[in-house]
Amino acid sequence: SRQSKSSASKALHSSASQESYTPLEVWEDVKFVFGAPVELDAATCEAARSATPTEKCFTKETNGLSQLWECENFLVNPPGGKENQELRTDEGTGEVKLVQSGESNQKLWFSKAEAEYLDGNAKQGIYVAFNDALRAMCPSVHEYPICWVDASATAKCVKGGRLCFDKVDEAGDRIPQNSPTHSNFFLFFPPTLENGFTVAETEEAIARFEERFKKYGTVTVPTKWKA
Repeated sequence: SRQSKSSASKALHSSASQESYTPLEVWEDVKFVFGAPVELDAATCEAARSATPTEKCFTKETNGLSQLWECENFLVNPPGGKENQELRTDEGTGEVKLVQSGESNQKLWFSKAEAEYLDGNAKQGIYVAFNDALRAMCPSVHEYPICWVDASATAKCVKGGRLCFDKVDEAGDRIPQNSPTHSNFFLFFPPTLENGFTVAETEEAIARFEERFKKYGTVTVPTKWKA
């Protein structure tokens, strides 16, 4: 029915939807940090790729969680919510709701990204955390350089100290989300000696991350990366 189709559309485009696109401003800064175009977009869809094409990508259909991330660099902005999601229609009201179960997607994707990086498949990368609940789920996030998005931000895509992810409206147009509901952060997996880089290259990459991402908030770099 027209009502059920409308409800389904609203559910798909609500804050409960998995799709929250990385702002284009962030893409430019990620490329600056890498000193090269983004090679792998590890969690994307065709609608997002129209504005941010990369040499390699994984979509919902190809599932980056089950793939090797063989690349010089990657950006991953994982789907929101939990790993199992489906739309269900209430038989009484006809309302369509998004029902979720399983592990947090943030946890699954961070664990995957970290494993690919530590195994040497991916040489460096940036993880976009949808909210800071990841800090409790995966304590190892504190071992890496991080930009905590906050009220000190001057970036255009940050409002109220929170990153405004892009959304797709019911007409299919990409638009910024005006009222982000979560605190968020960027995590940098720097190039290392183990991955074929020099100490100087590591230091330079971290310096670029600090330089470019400070406009989103407060950048912290653990002592081990300063040695």
